[in-house]
Amino acid sequence: MDSLAASPAVLFFGIAFGAASTAAGVSATSALAMSILVCAGTAQFSALSVWTQNLLWPLVMITFVANARYLVMSASMAPQLKGTSSREIALGSAFLFDANWAATRASGLTGKAALMHLIGGGLLIWAVWVAGTWLGLVAEVDPETSTRFGLDAIIPAFFGALLLAMPGGGARIHPAIPAGLASLVALQFLEPHWAILAGVPVALMTLWSRRD
Repeated sequence: MDSLAASPAVLFFGIAFGAASTAAGVSATSALAMSILVCAGTAQFSALSVWTQNLLWPLVMITFVANARYLVMSASMAPQLKGTSSREIALGSAFLFDANWAATRASGLTGKAALMHLIGGGLLIWAVWVAGTWLGLVAEVDPETSTRFGLDAIIPAFFGALLLAMPGGGARIHPAIPAGLASLVALQFLEPHWAILAGVPVALMTLWSRRD
């Protein structure tokens, strides 16, 4: 199982972002440039709320919060990337996305093989996201299409399958369950990018309580 499995969901989310950008008054050039240069789905959707208001610091904070998970994700990759140079790791970090991170972690590869797997999957995700954005900009698609047809469930299902496929996958689910519940509760009161962060301390406490 690799990043290809998540590509349909990435494509439809890209289409939804392109359509949402038009609805928010963001120019097609700006939206496409954002997807090409940033390629951060959740952060890009969040940024639309303040993009046209020229509010720099709220935009910075929203982007940081939405992408804070990459601090943990990149740290978790460090053992797999032993034997690679700092320059190679810097290149890999430019193509670190949710789907290819999970796929690389599940692959069991190490060293340069893991790095190439990460970069290859990242290039695929980037190309599909940019293509989806362009389609959403030119096709005048309803931004709610992905939610209406349940396409927003593909990536969580992809992560769940990868988690189970990892060695000791069943044990890894235990901290994910209370973390997910905490985020669901927080979602009733907070914006999605803040609600996700609510699950982080819960997951860490669960892991700490299960330490050997």
